[in-house]
Amino acid sequence: MTFEGDALLEMTNDGGSLVFENDLIKMSGGLENAVTFSLFGGNTDDNGKTSDSKKTWWGNEVADKPDEKLVSRTANFITEPLTPSEIPDKENLVLQDLQWIKTQEIADEINVSISLPSVGYTKIDIQFLKDQKVFAEFSFSENWGALQNG
Repeated sequence: MTFEGDALLEMTNDGGSLVFENDLIKMSGGLENAVTFSLFGGNTDDNGKTSDSKKTWWGNEVADKPDEKLVSRTANFITEPLTPSEIPDKENLVLQDLQWIKTQEIADEINVSISLPSVGYTKIDIQFLKDQKVFAEFSFSENWGALQNG
């Protein structure tokens, strides 16, 4: 039996869901889940600015390396309105959440672009490059108004 990857997850307003295709759980052998967990995993109250262990995700207590910890800087800001002037700072937070991918030399470069496509929505586009070639791209569109009101 060959490894088909992990069950593919997608973020939803109430957390996350398995992705189904033709009534079967869709599998992923790529970075999809790792990127999703890096951006939206952990404890959303942990903004990465404090060392308050009460706000860290419980799994961080057993992580051996800093790269294994989920801080949720992205999840922390995605539930709030965003102005155009804040975009560069928020793009930097996304890059911080994904830094482990560069540290582990999976990618040489990560490009992040945040846009505000319509009222209440924040869109995050991410591109991963190795040897100056794009090998993975992801896009997340979040309705912060729905996330805010639960």
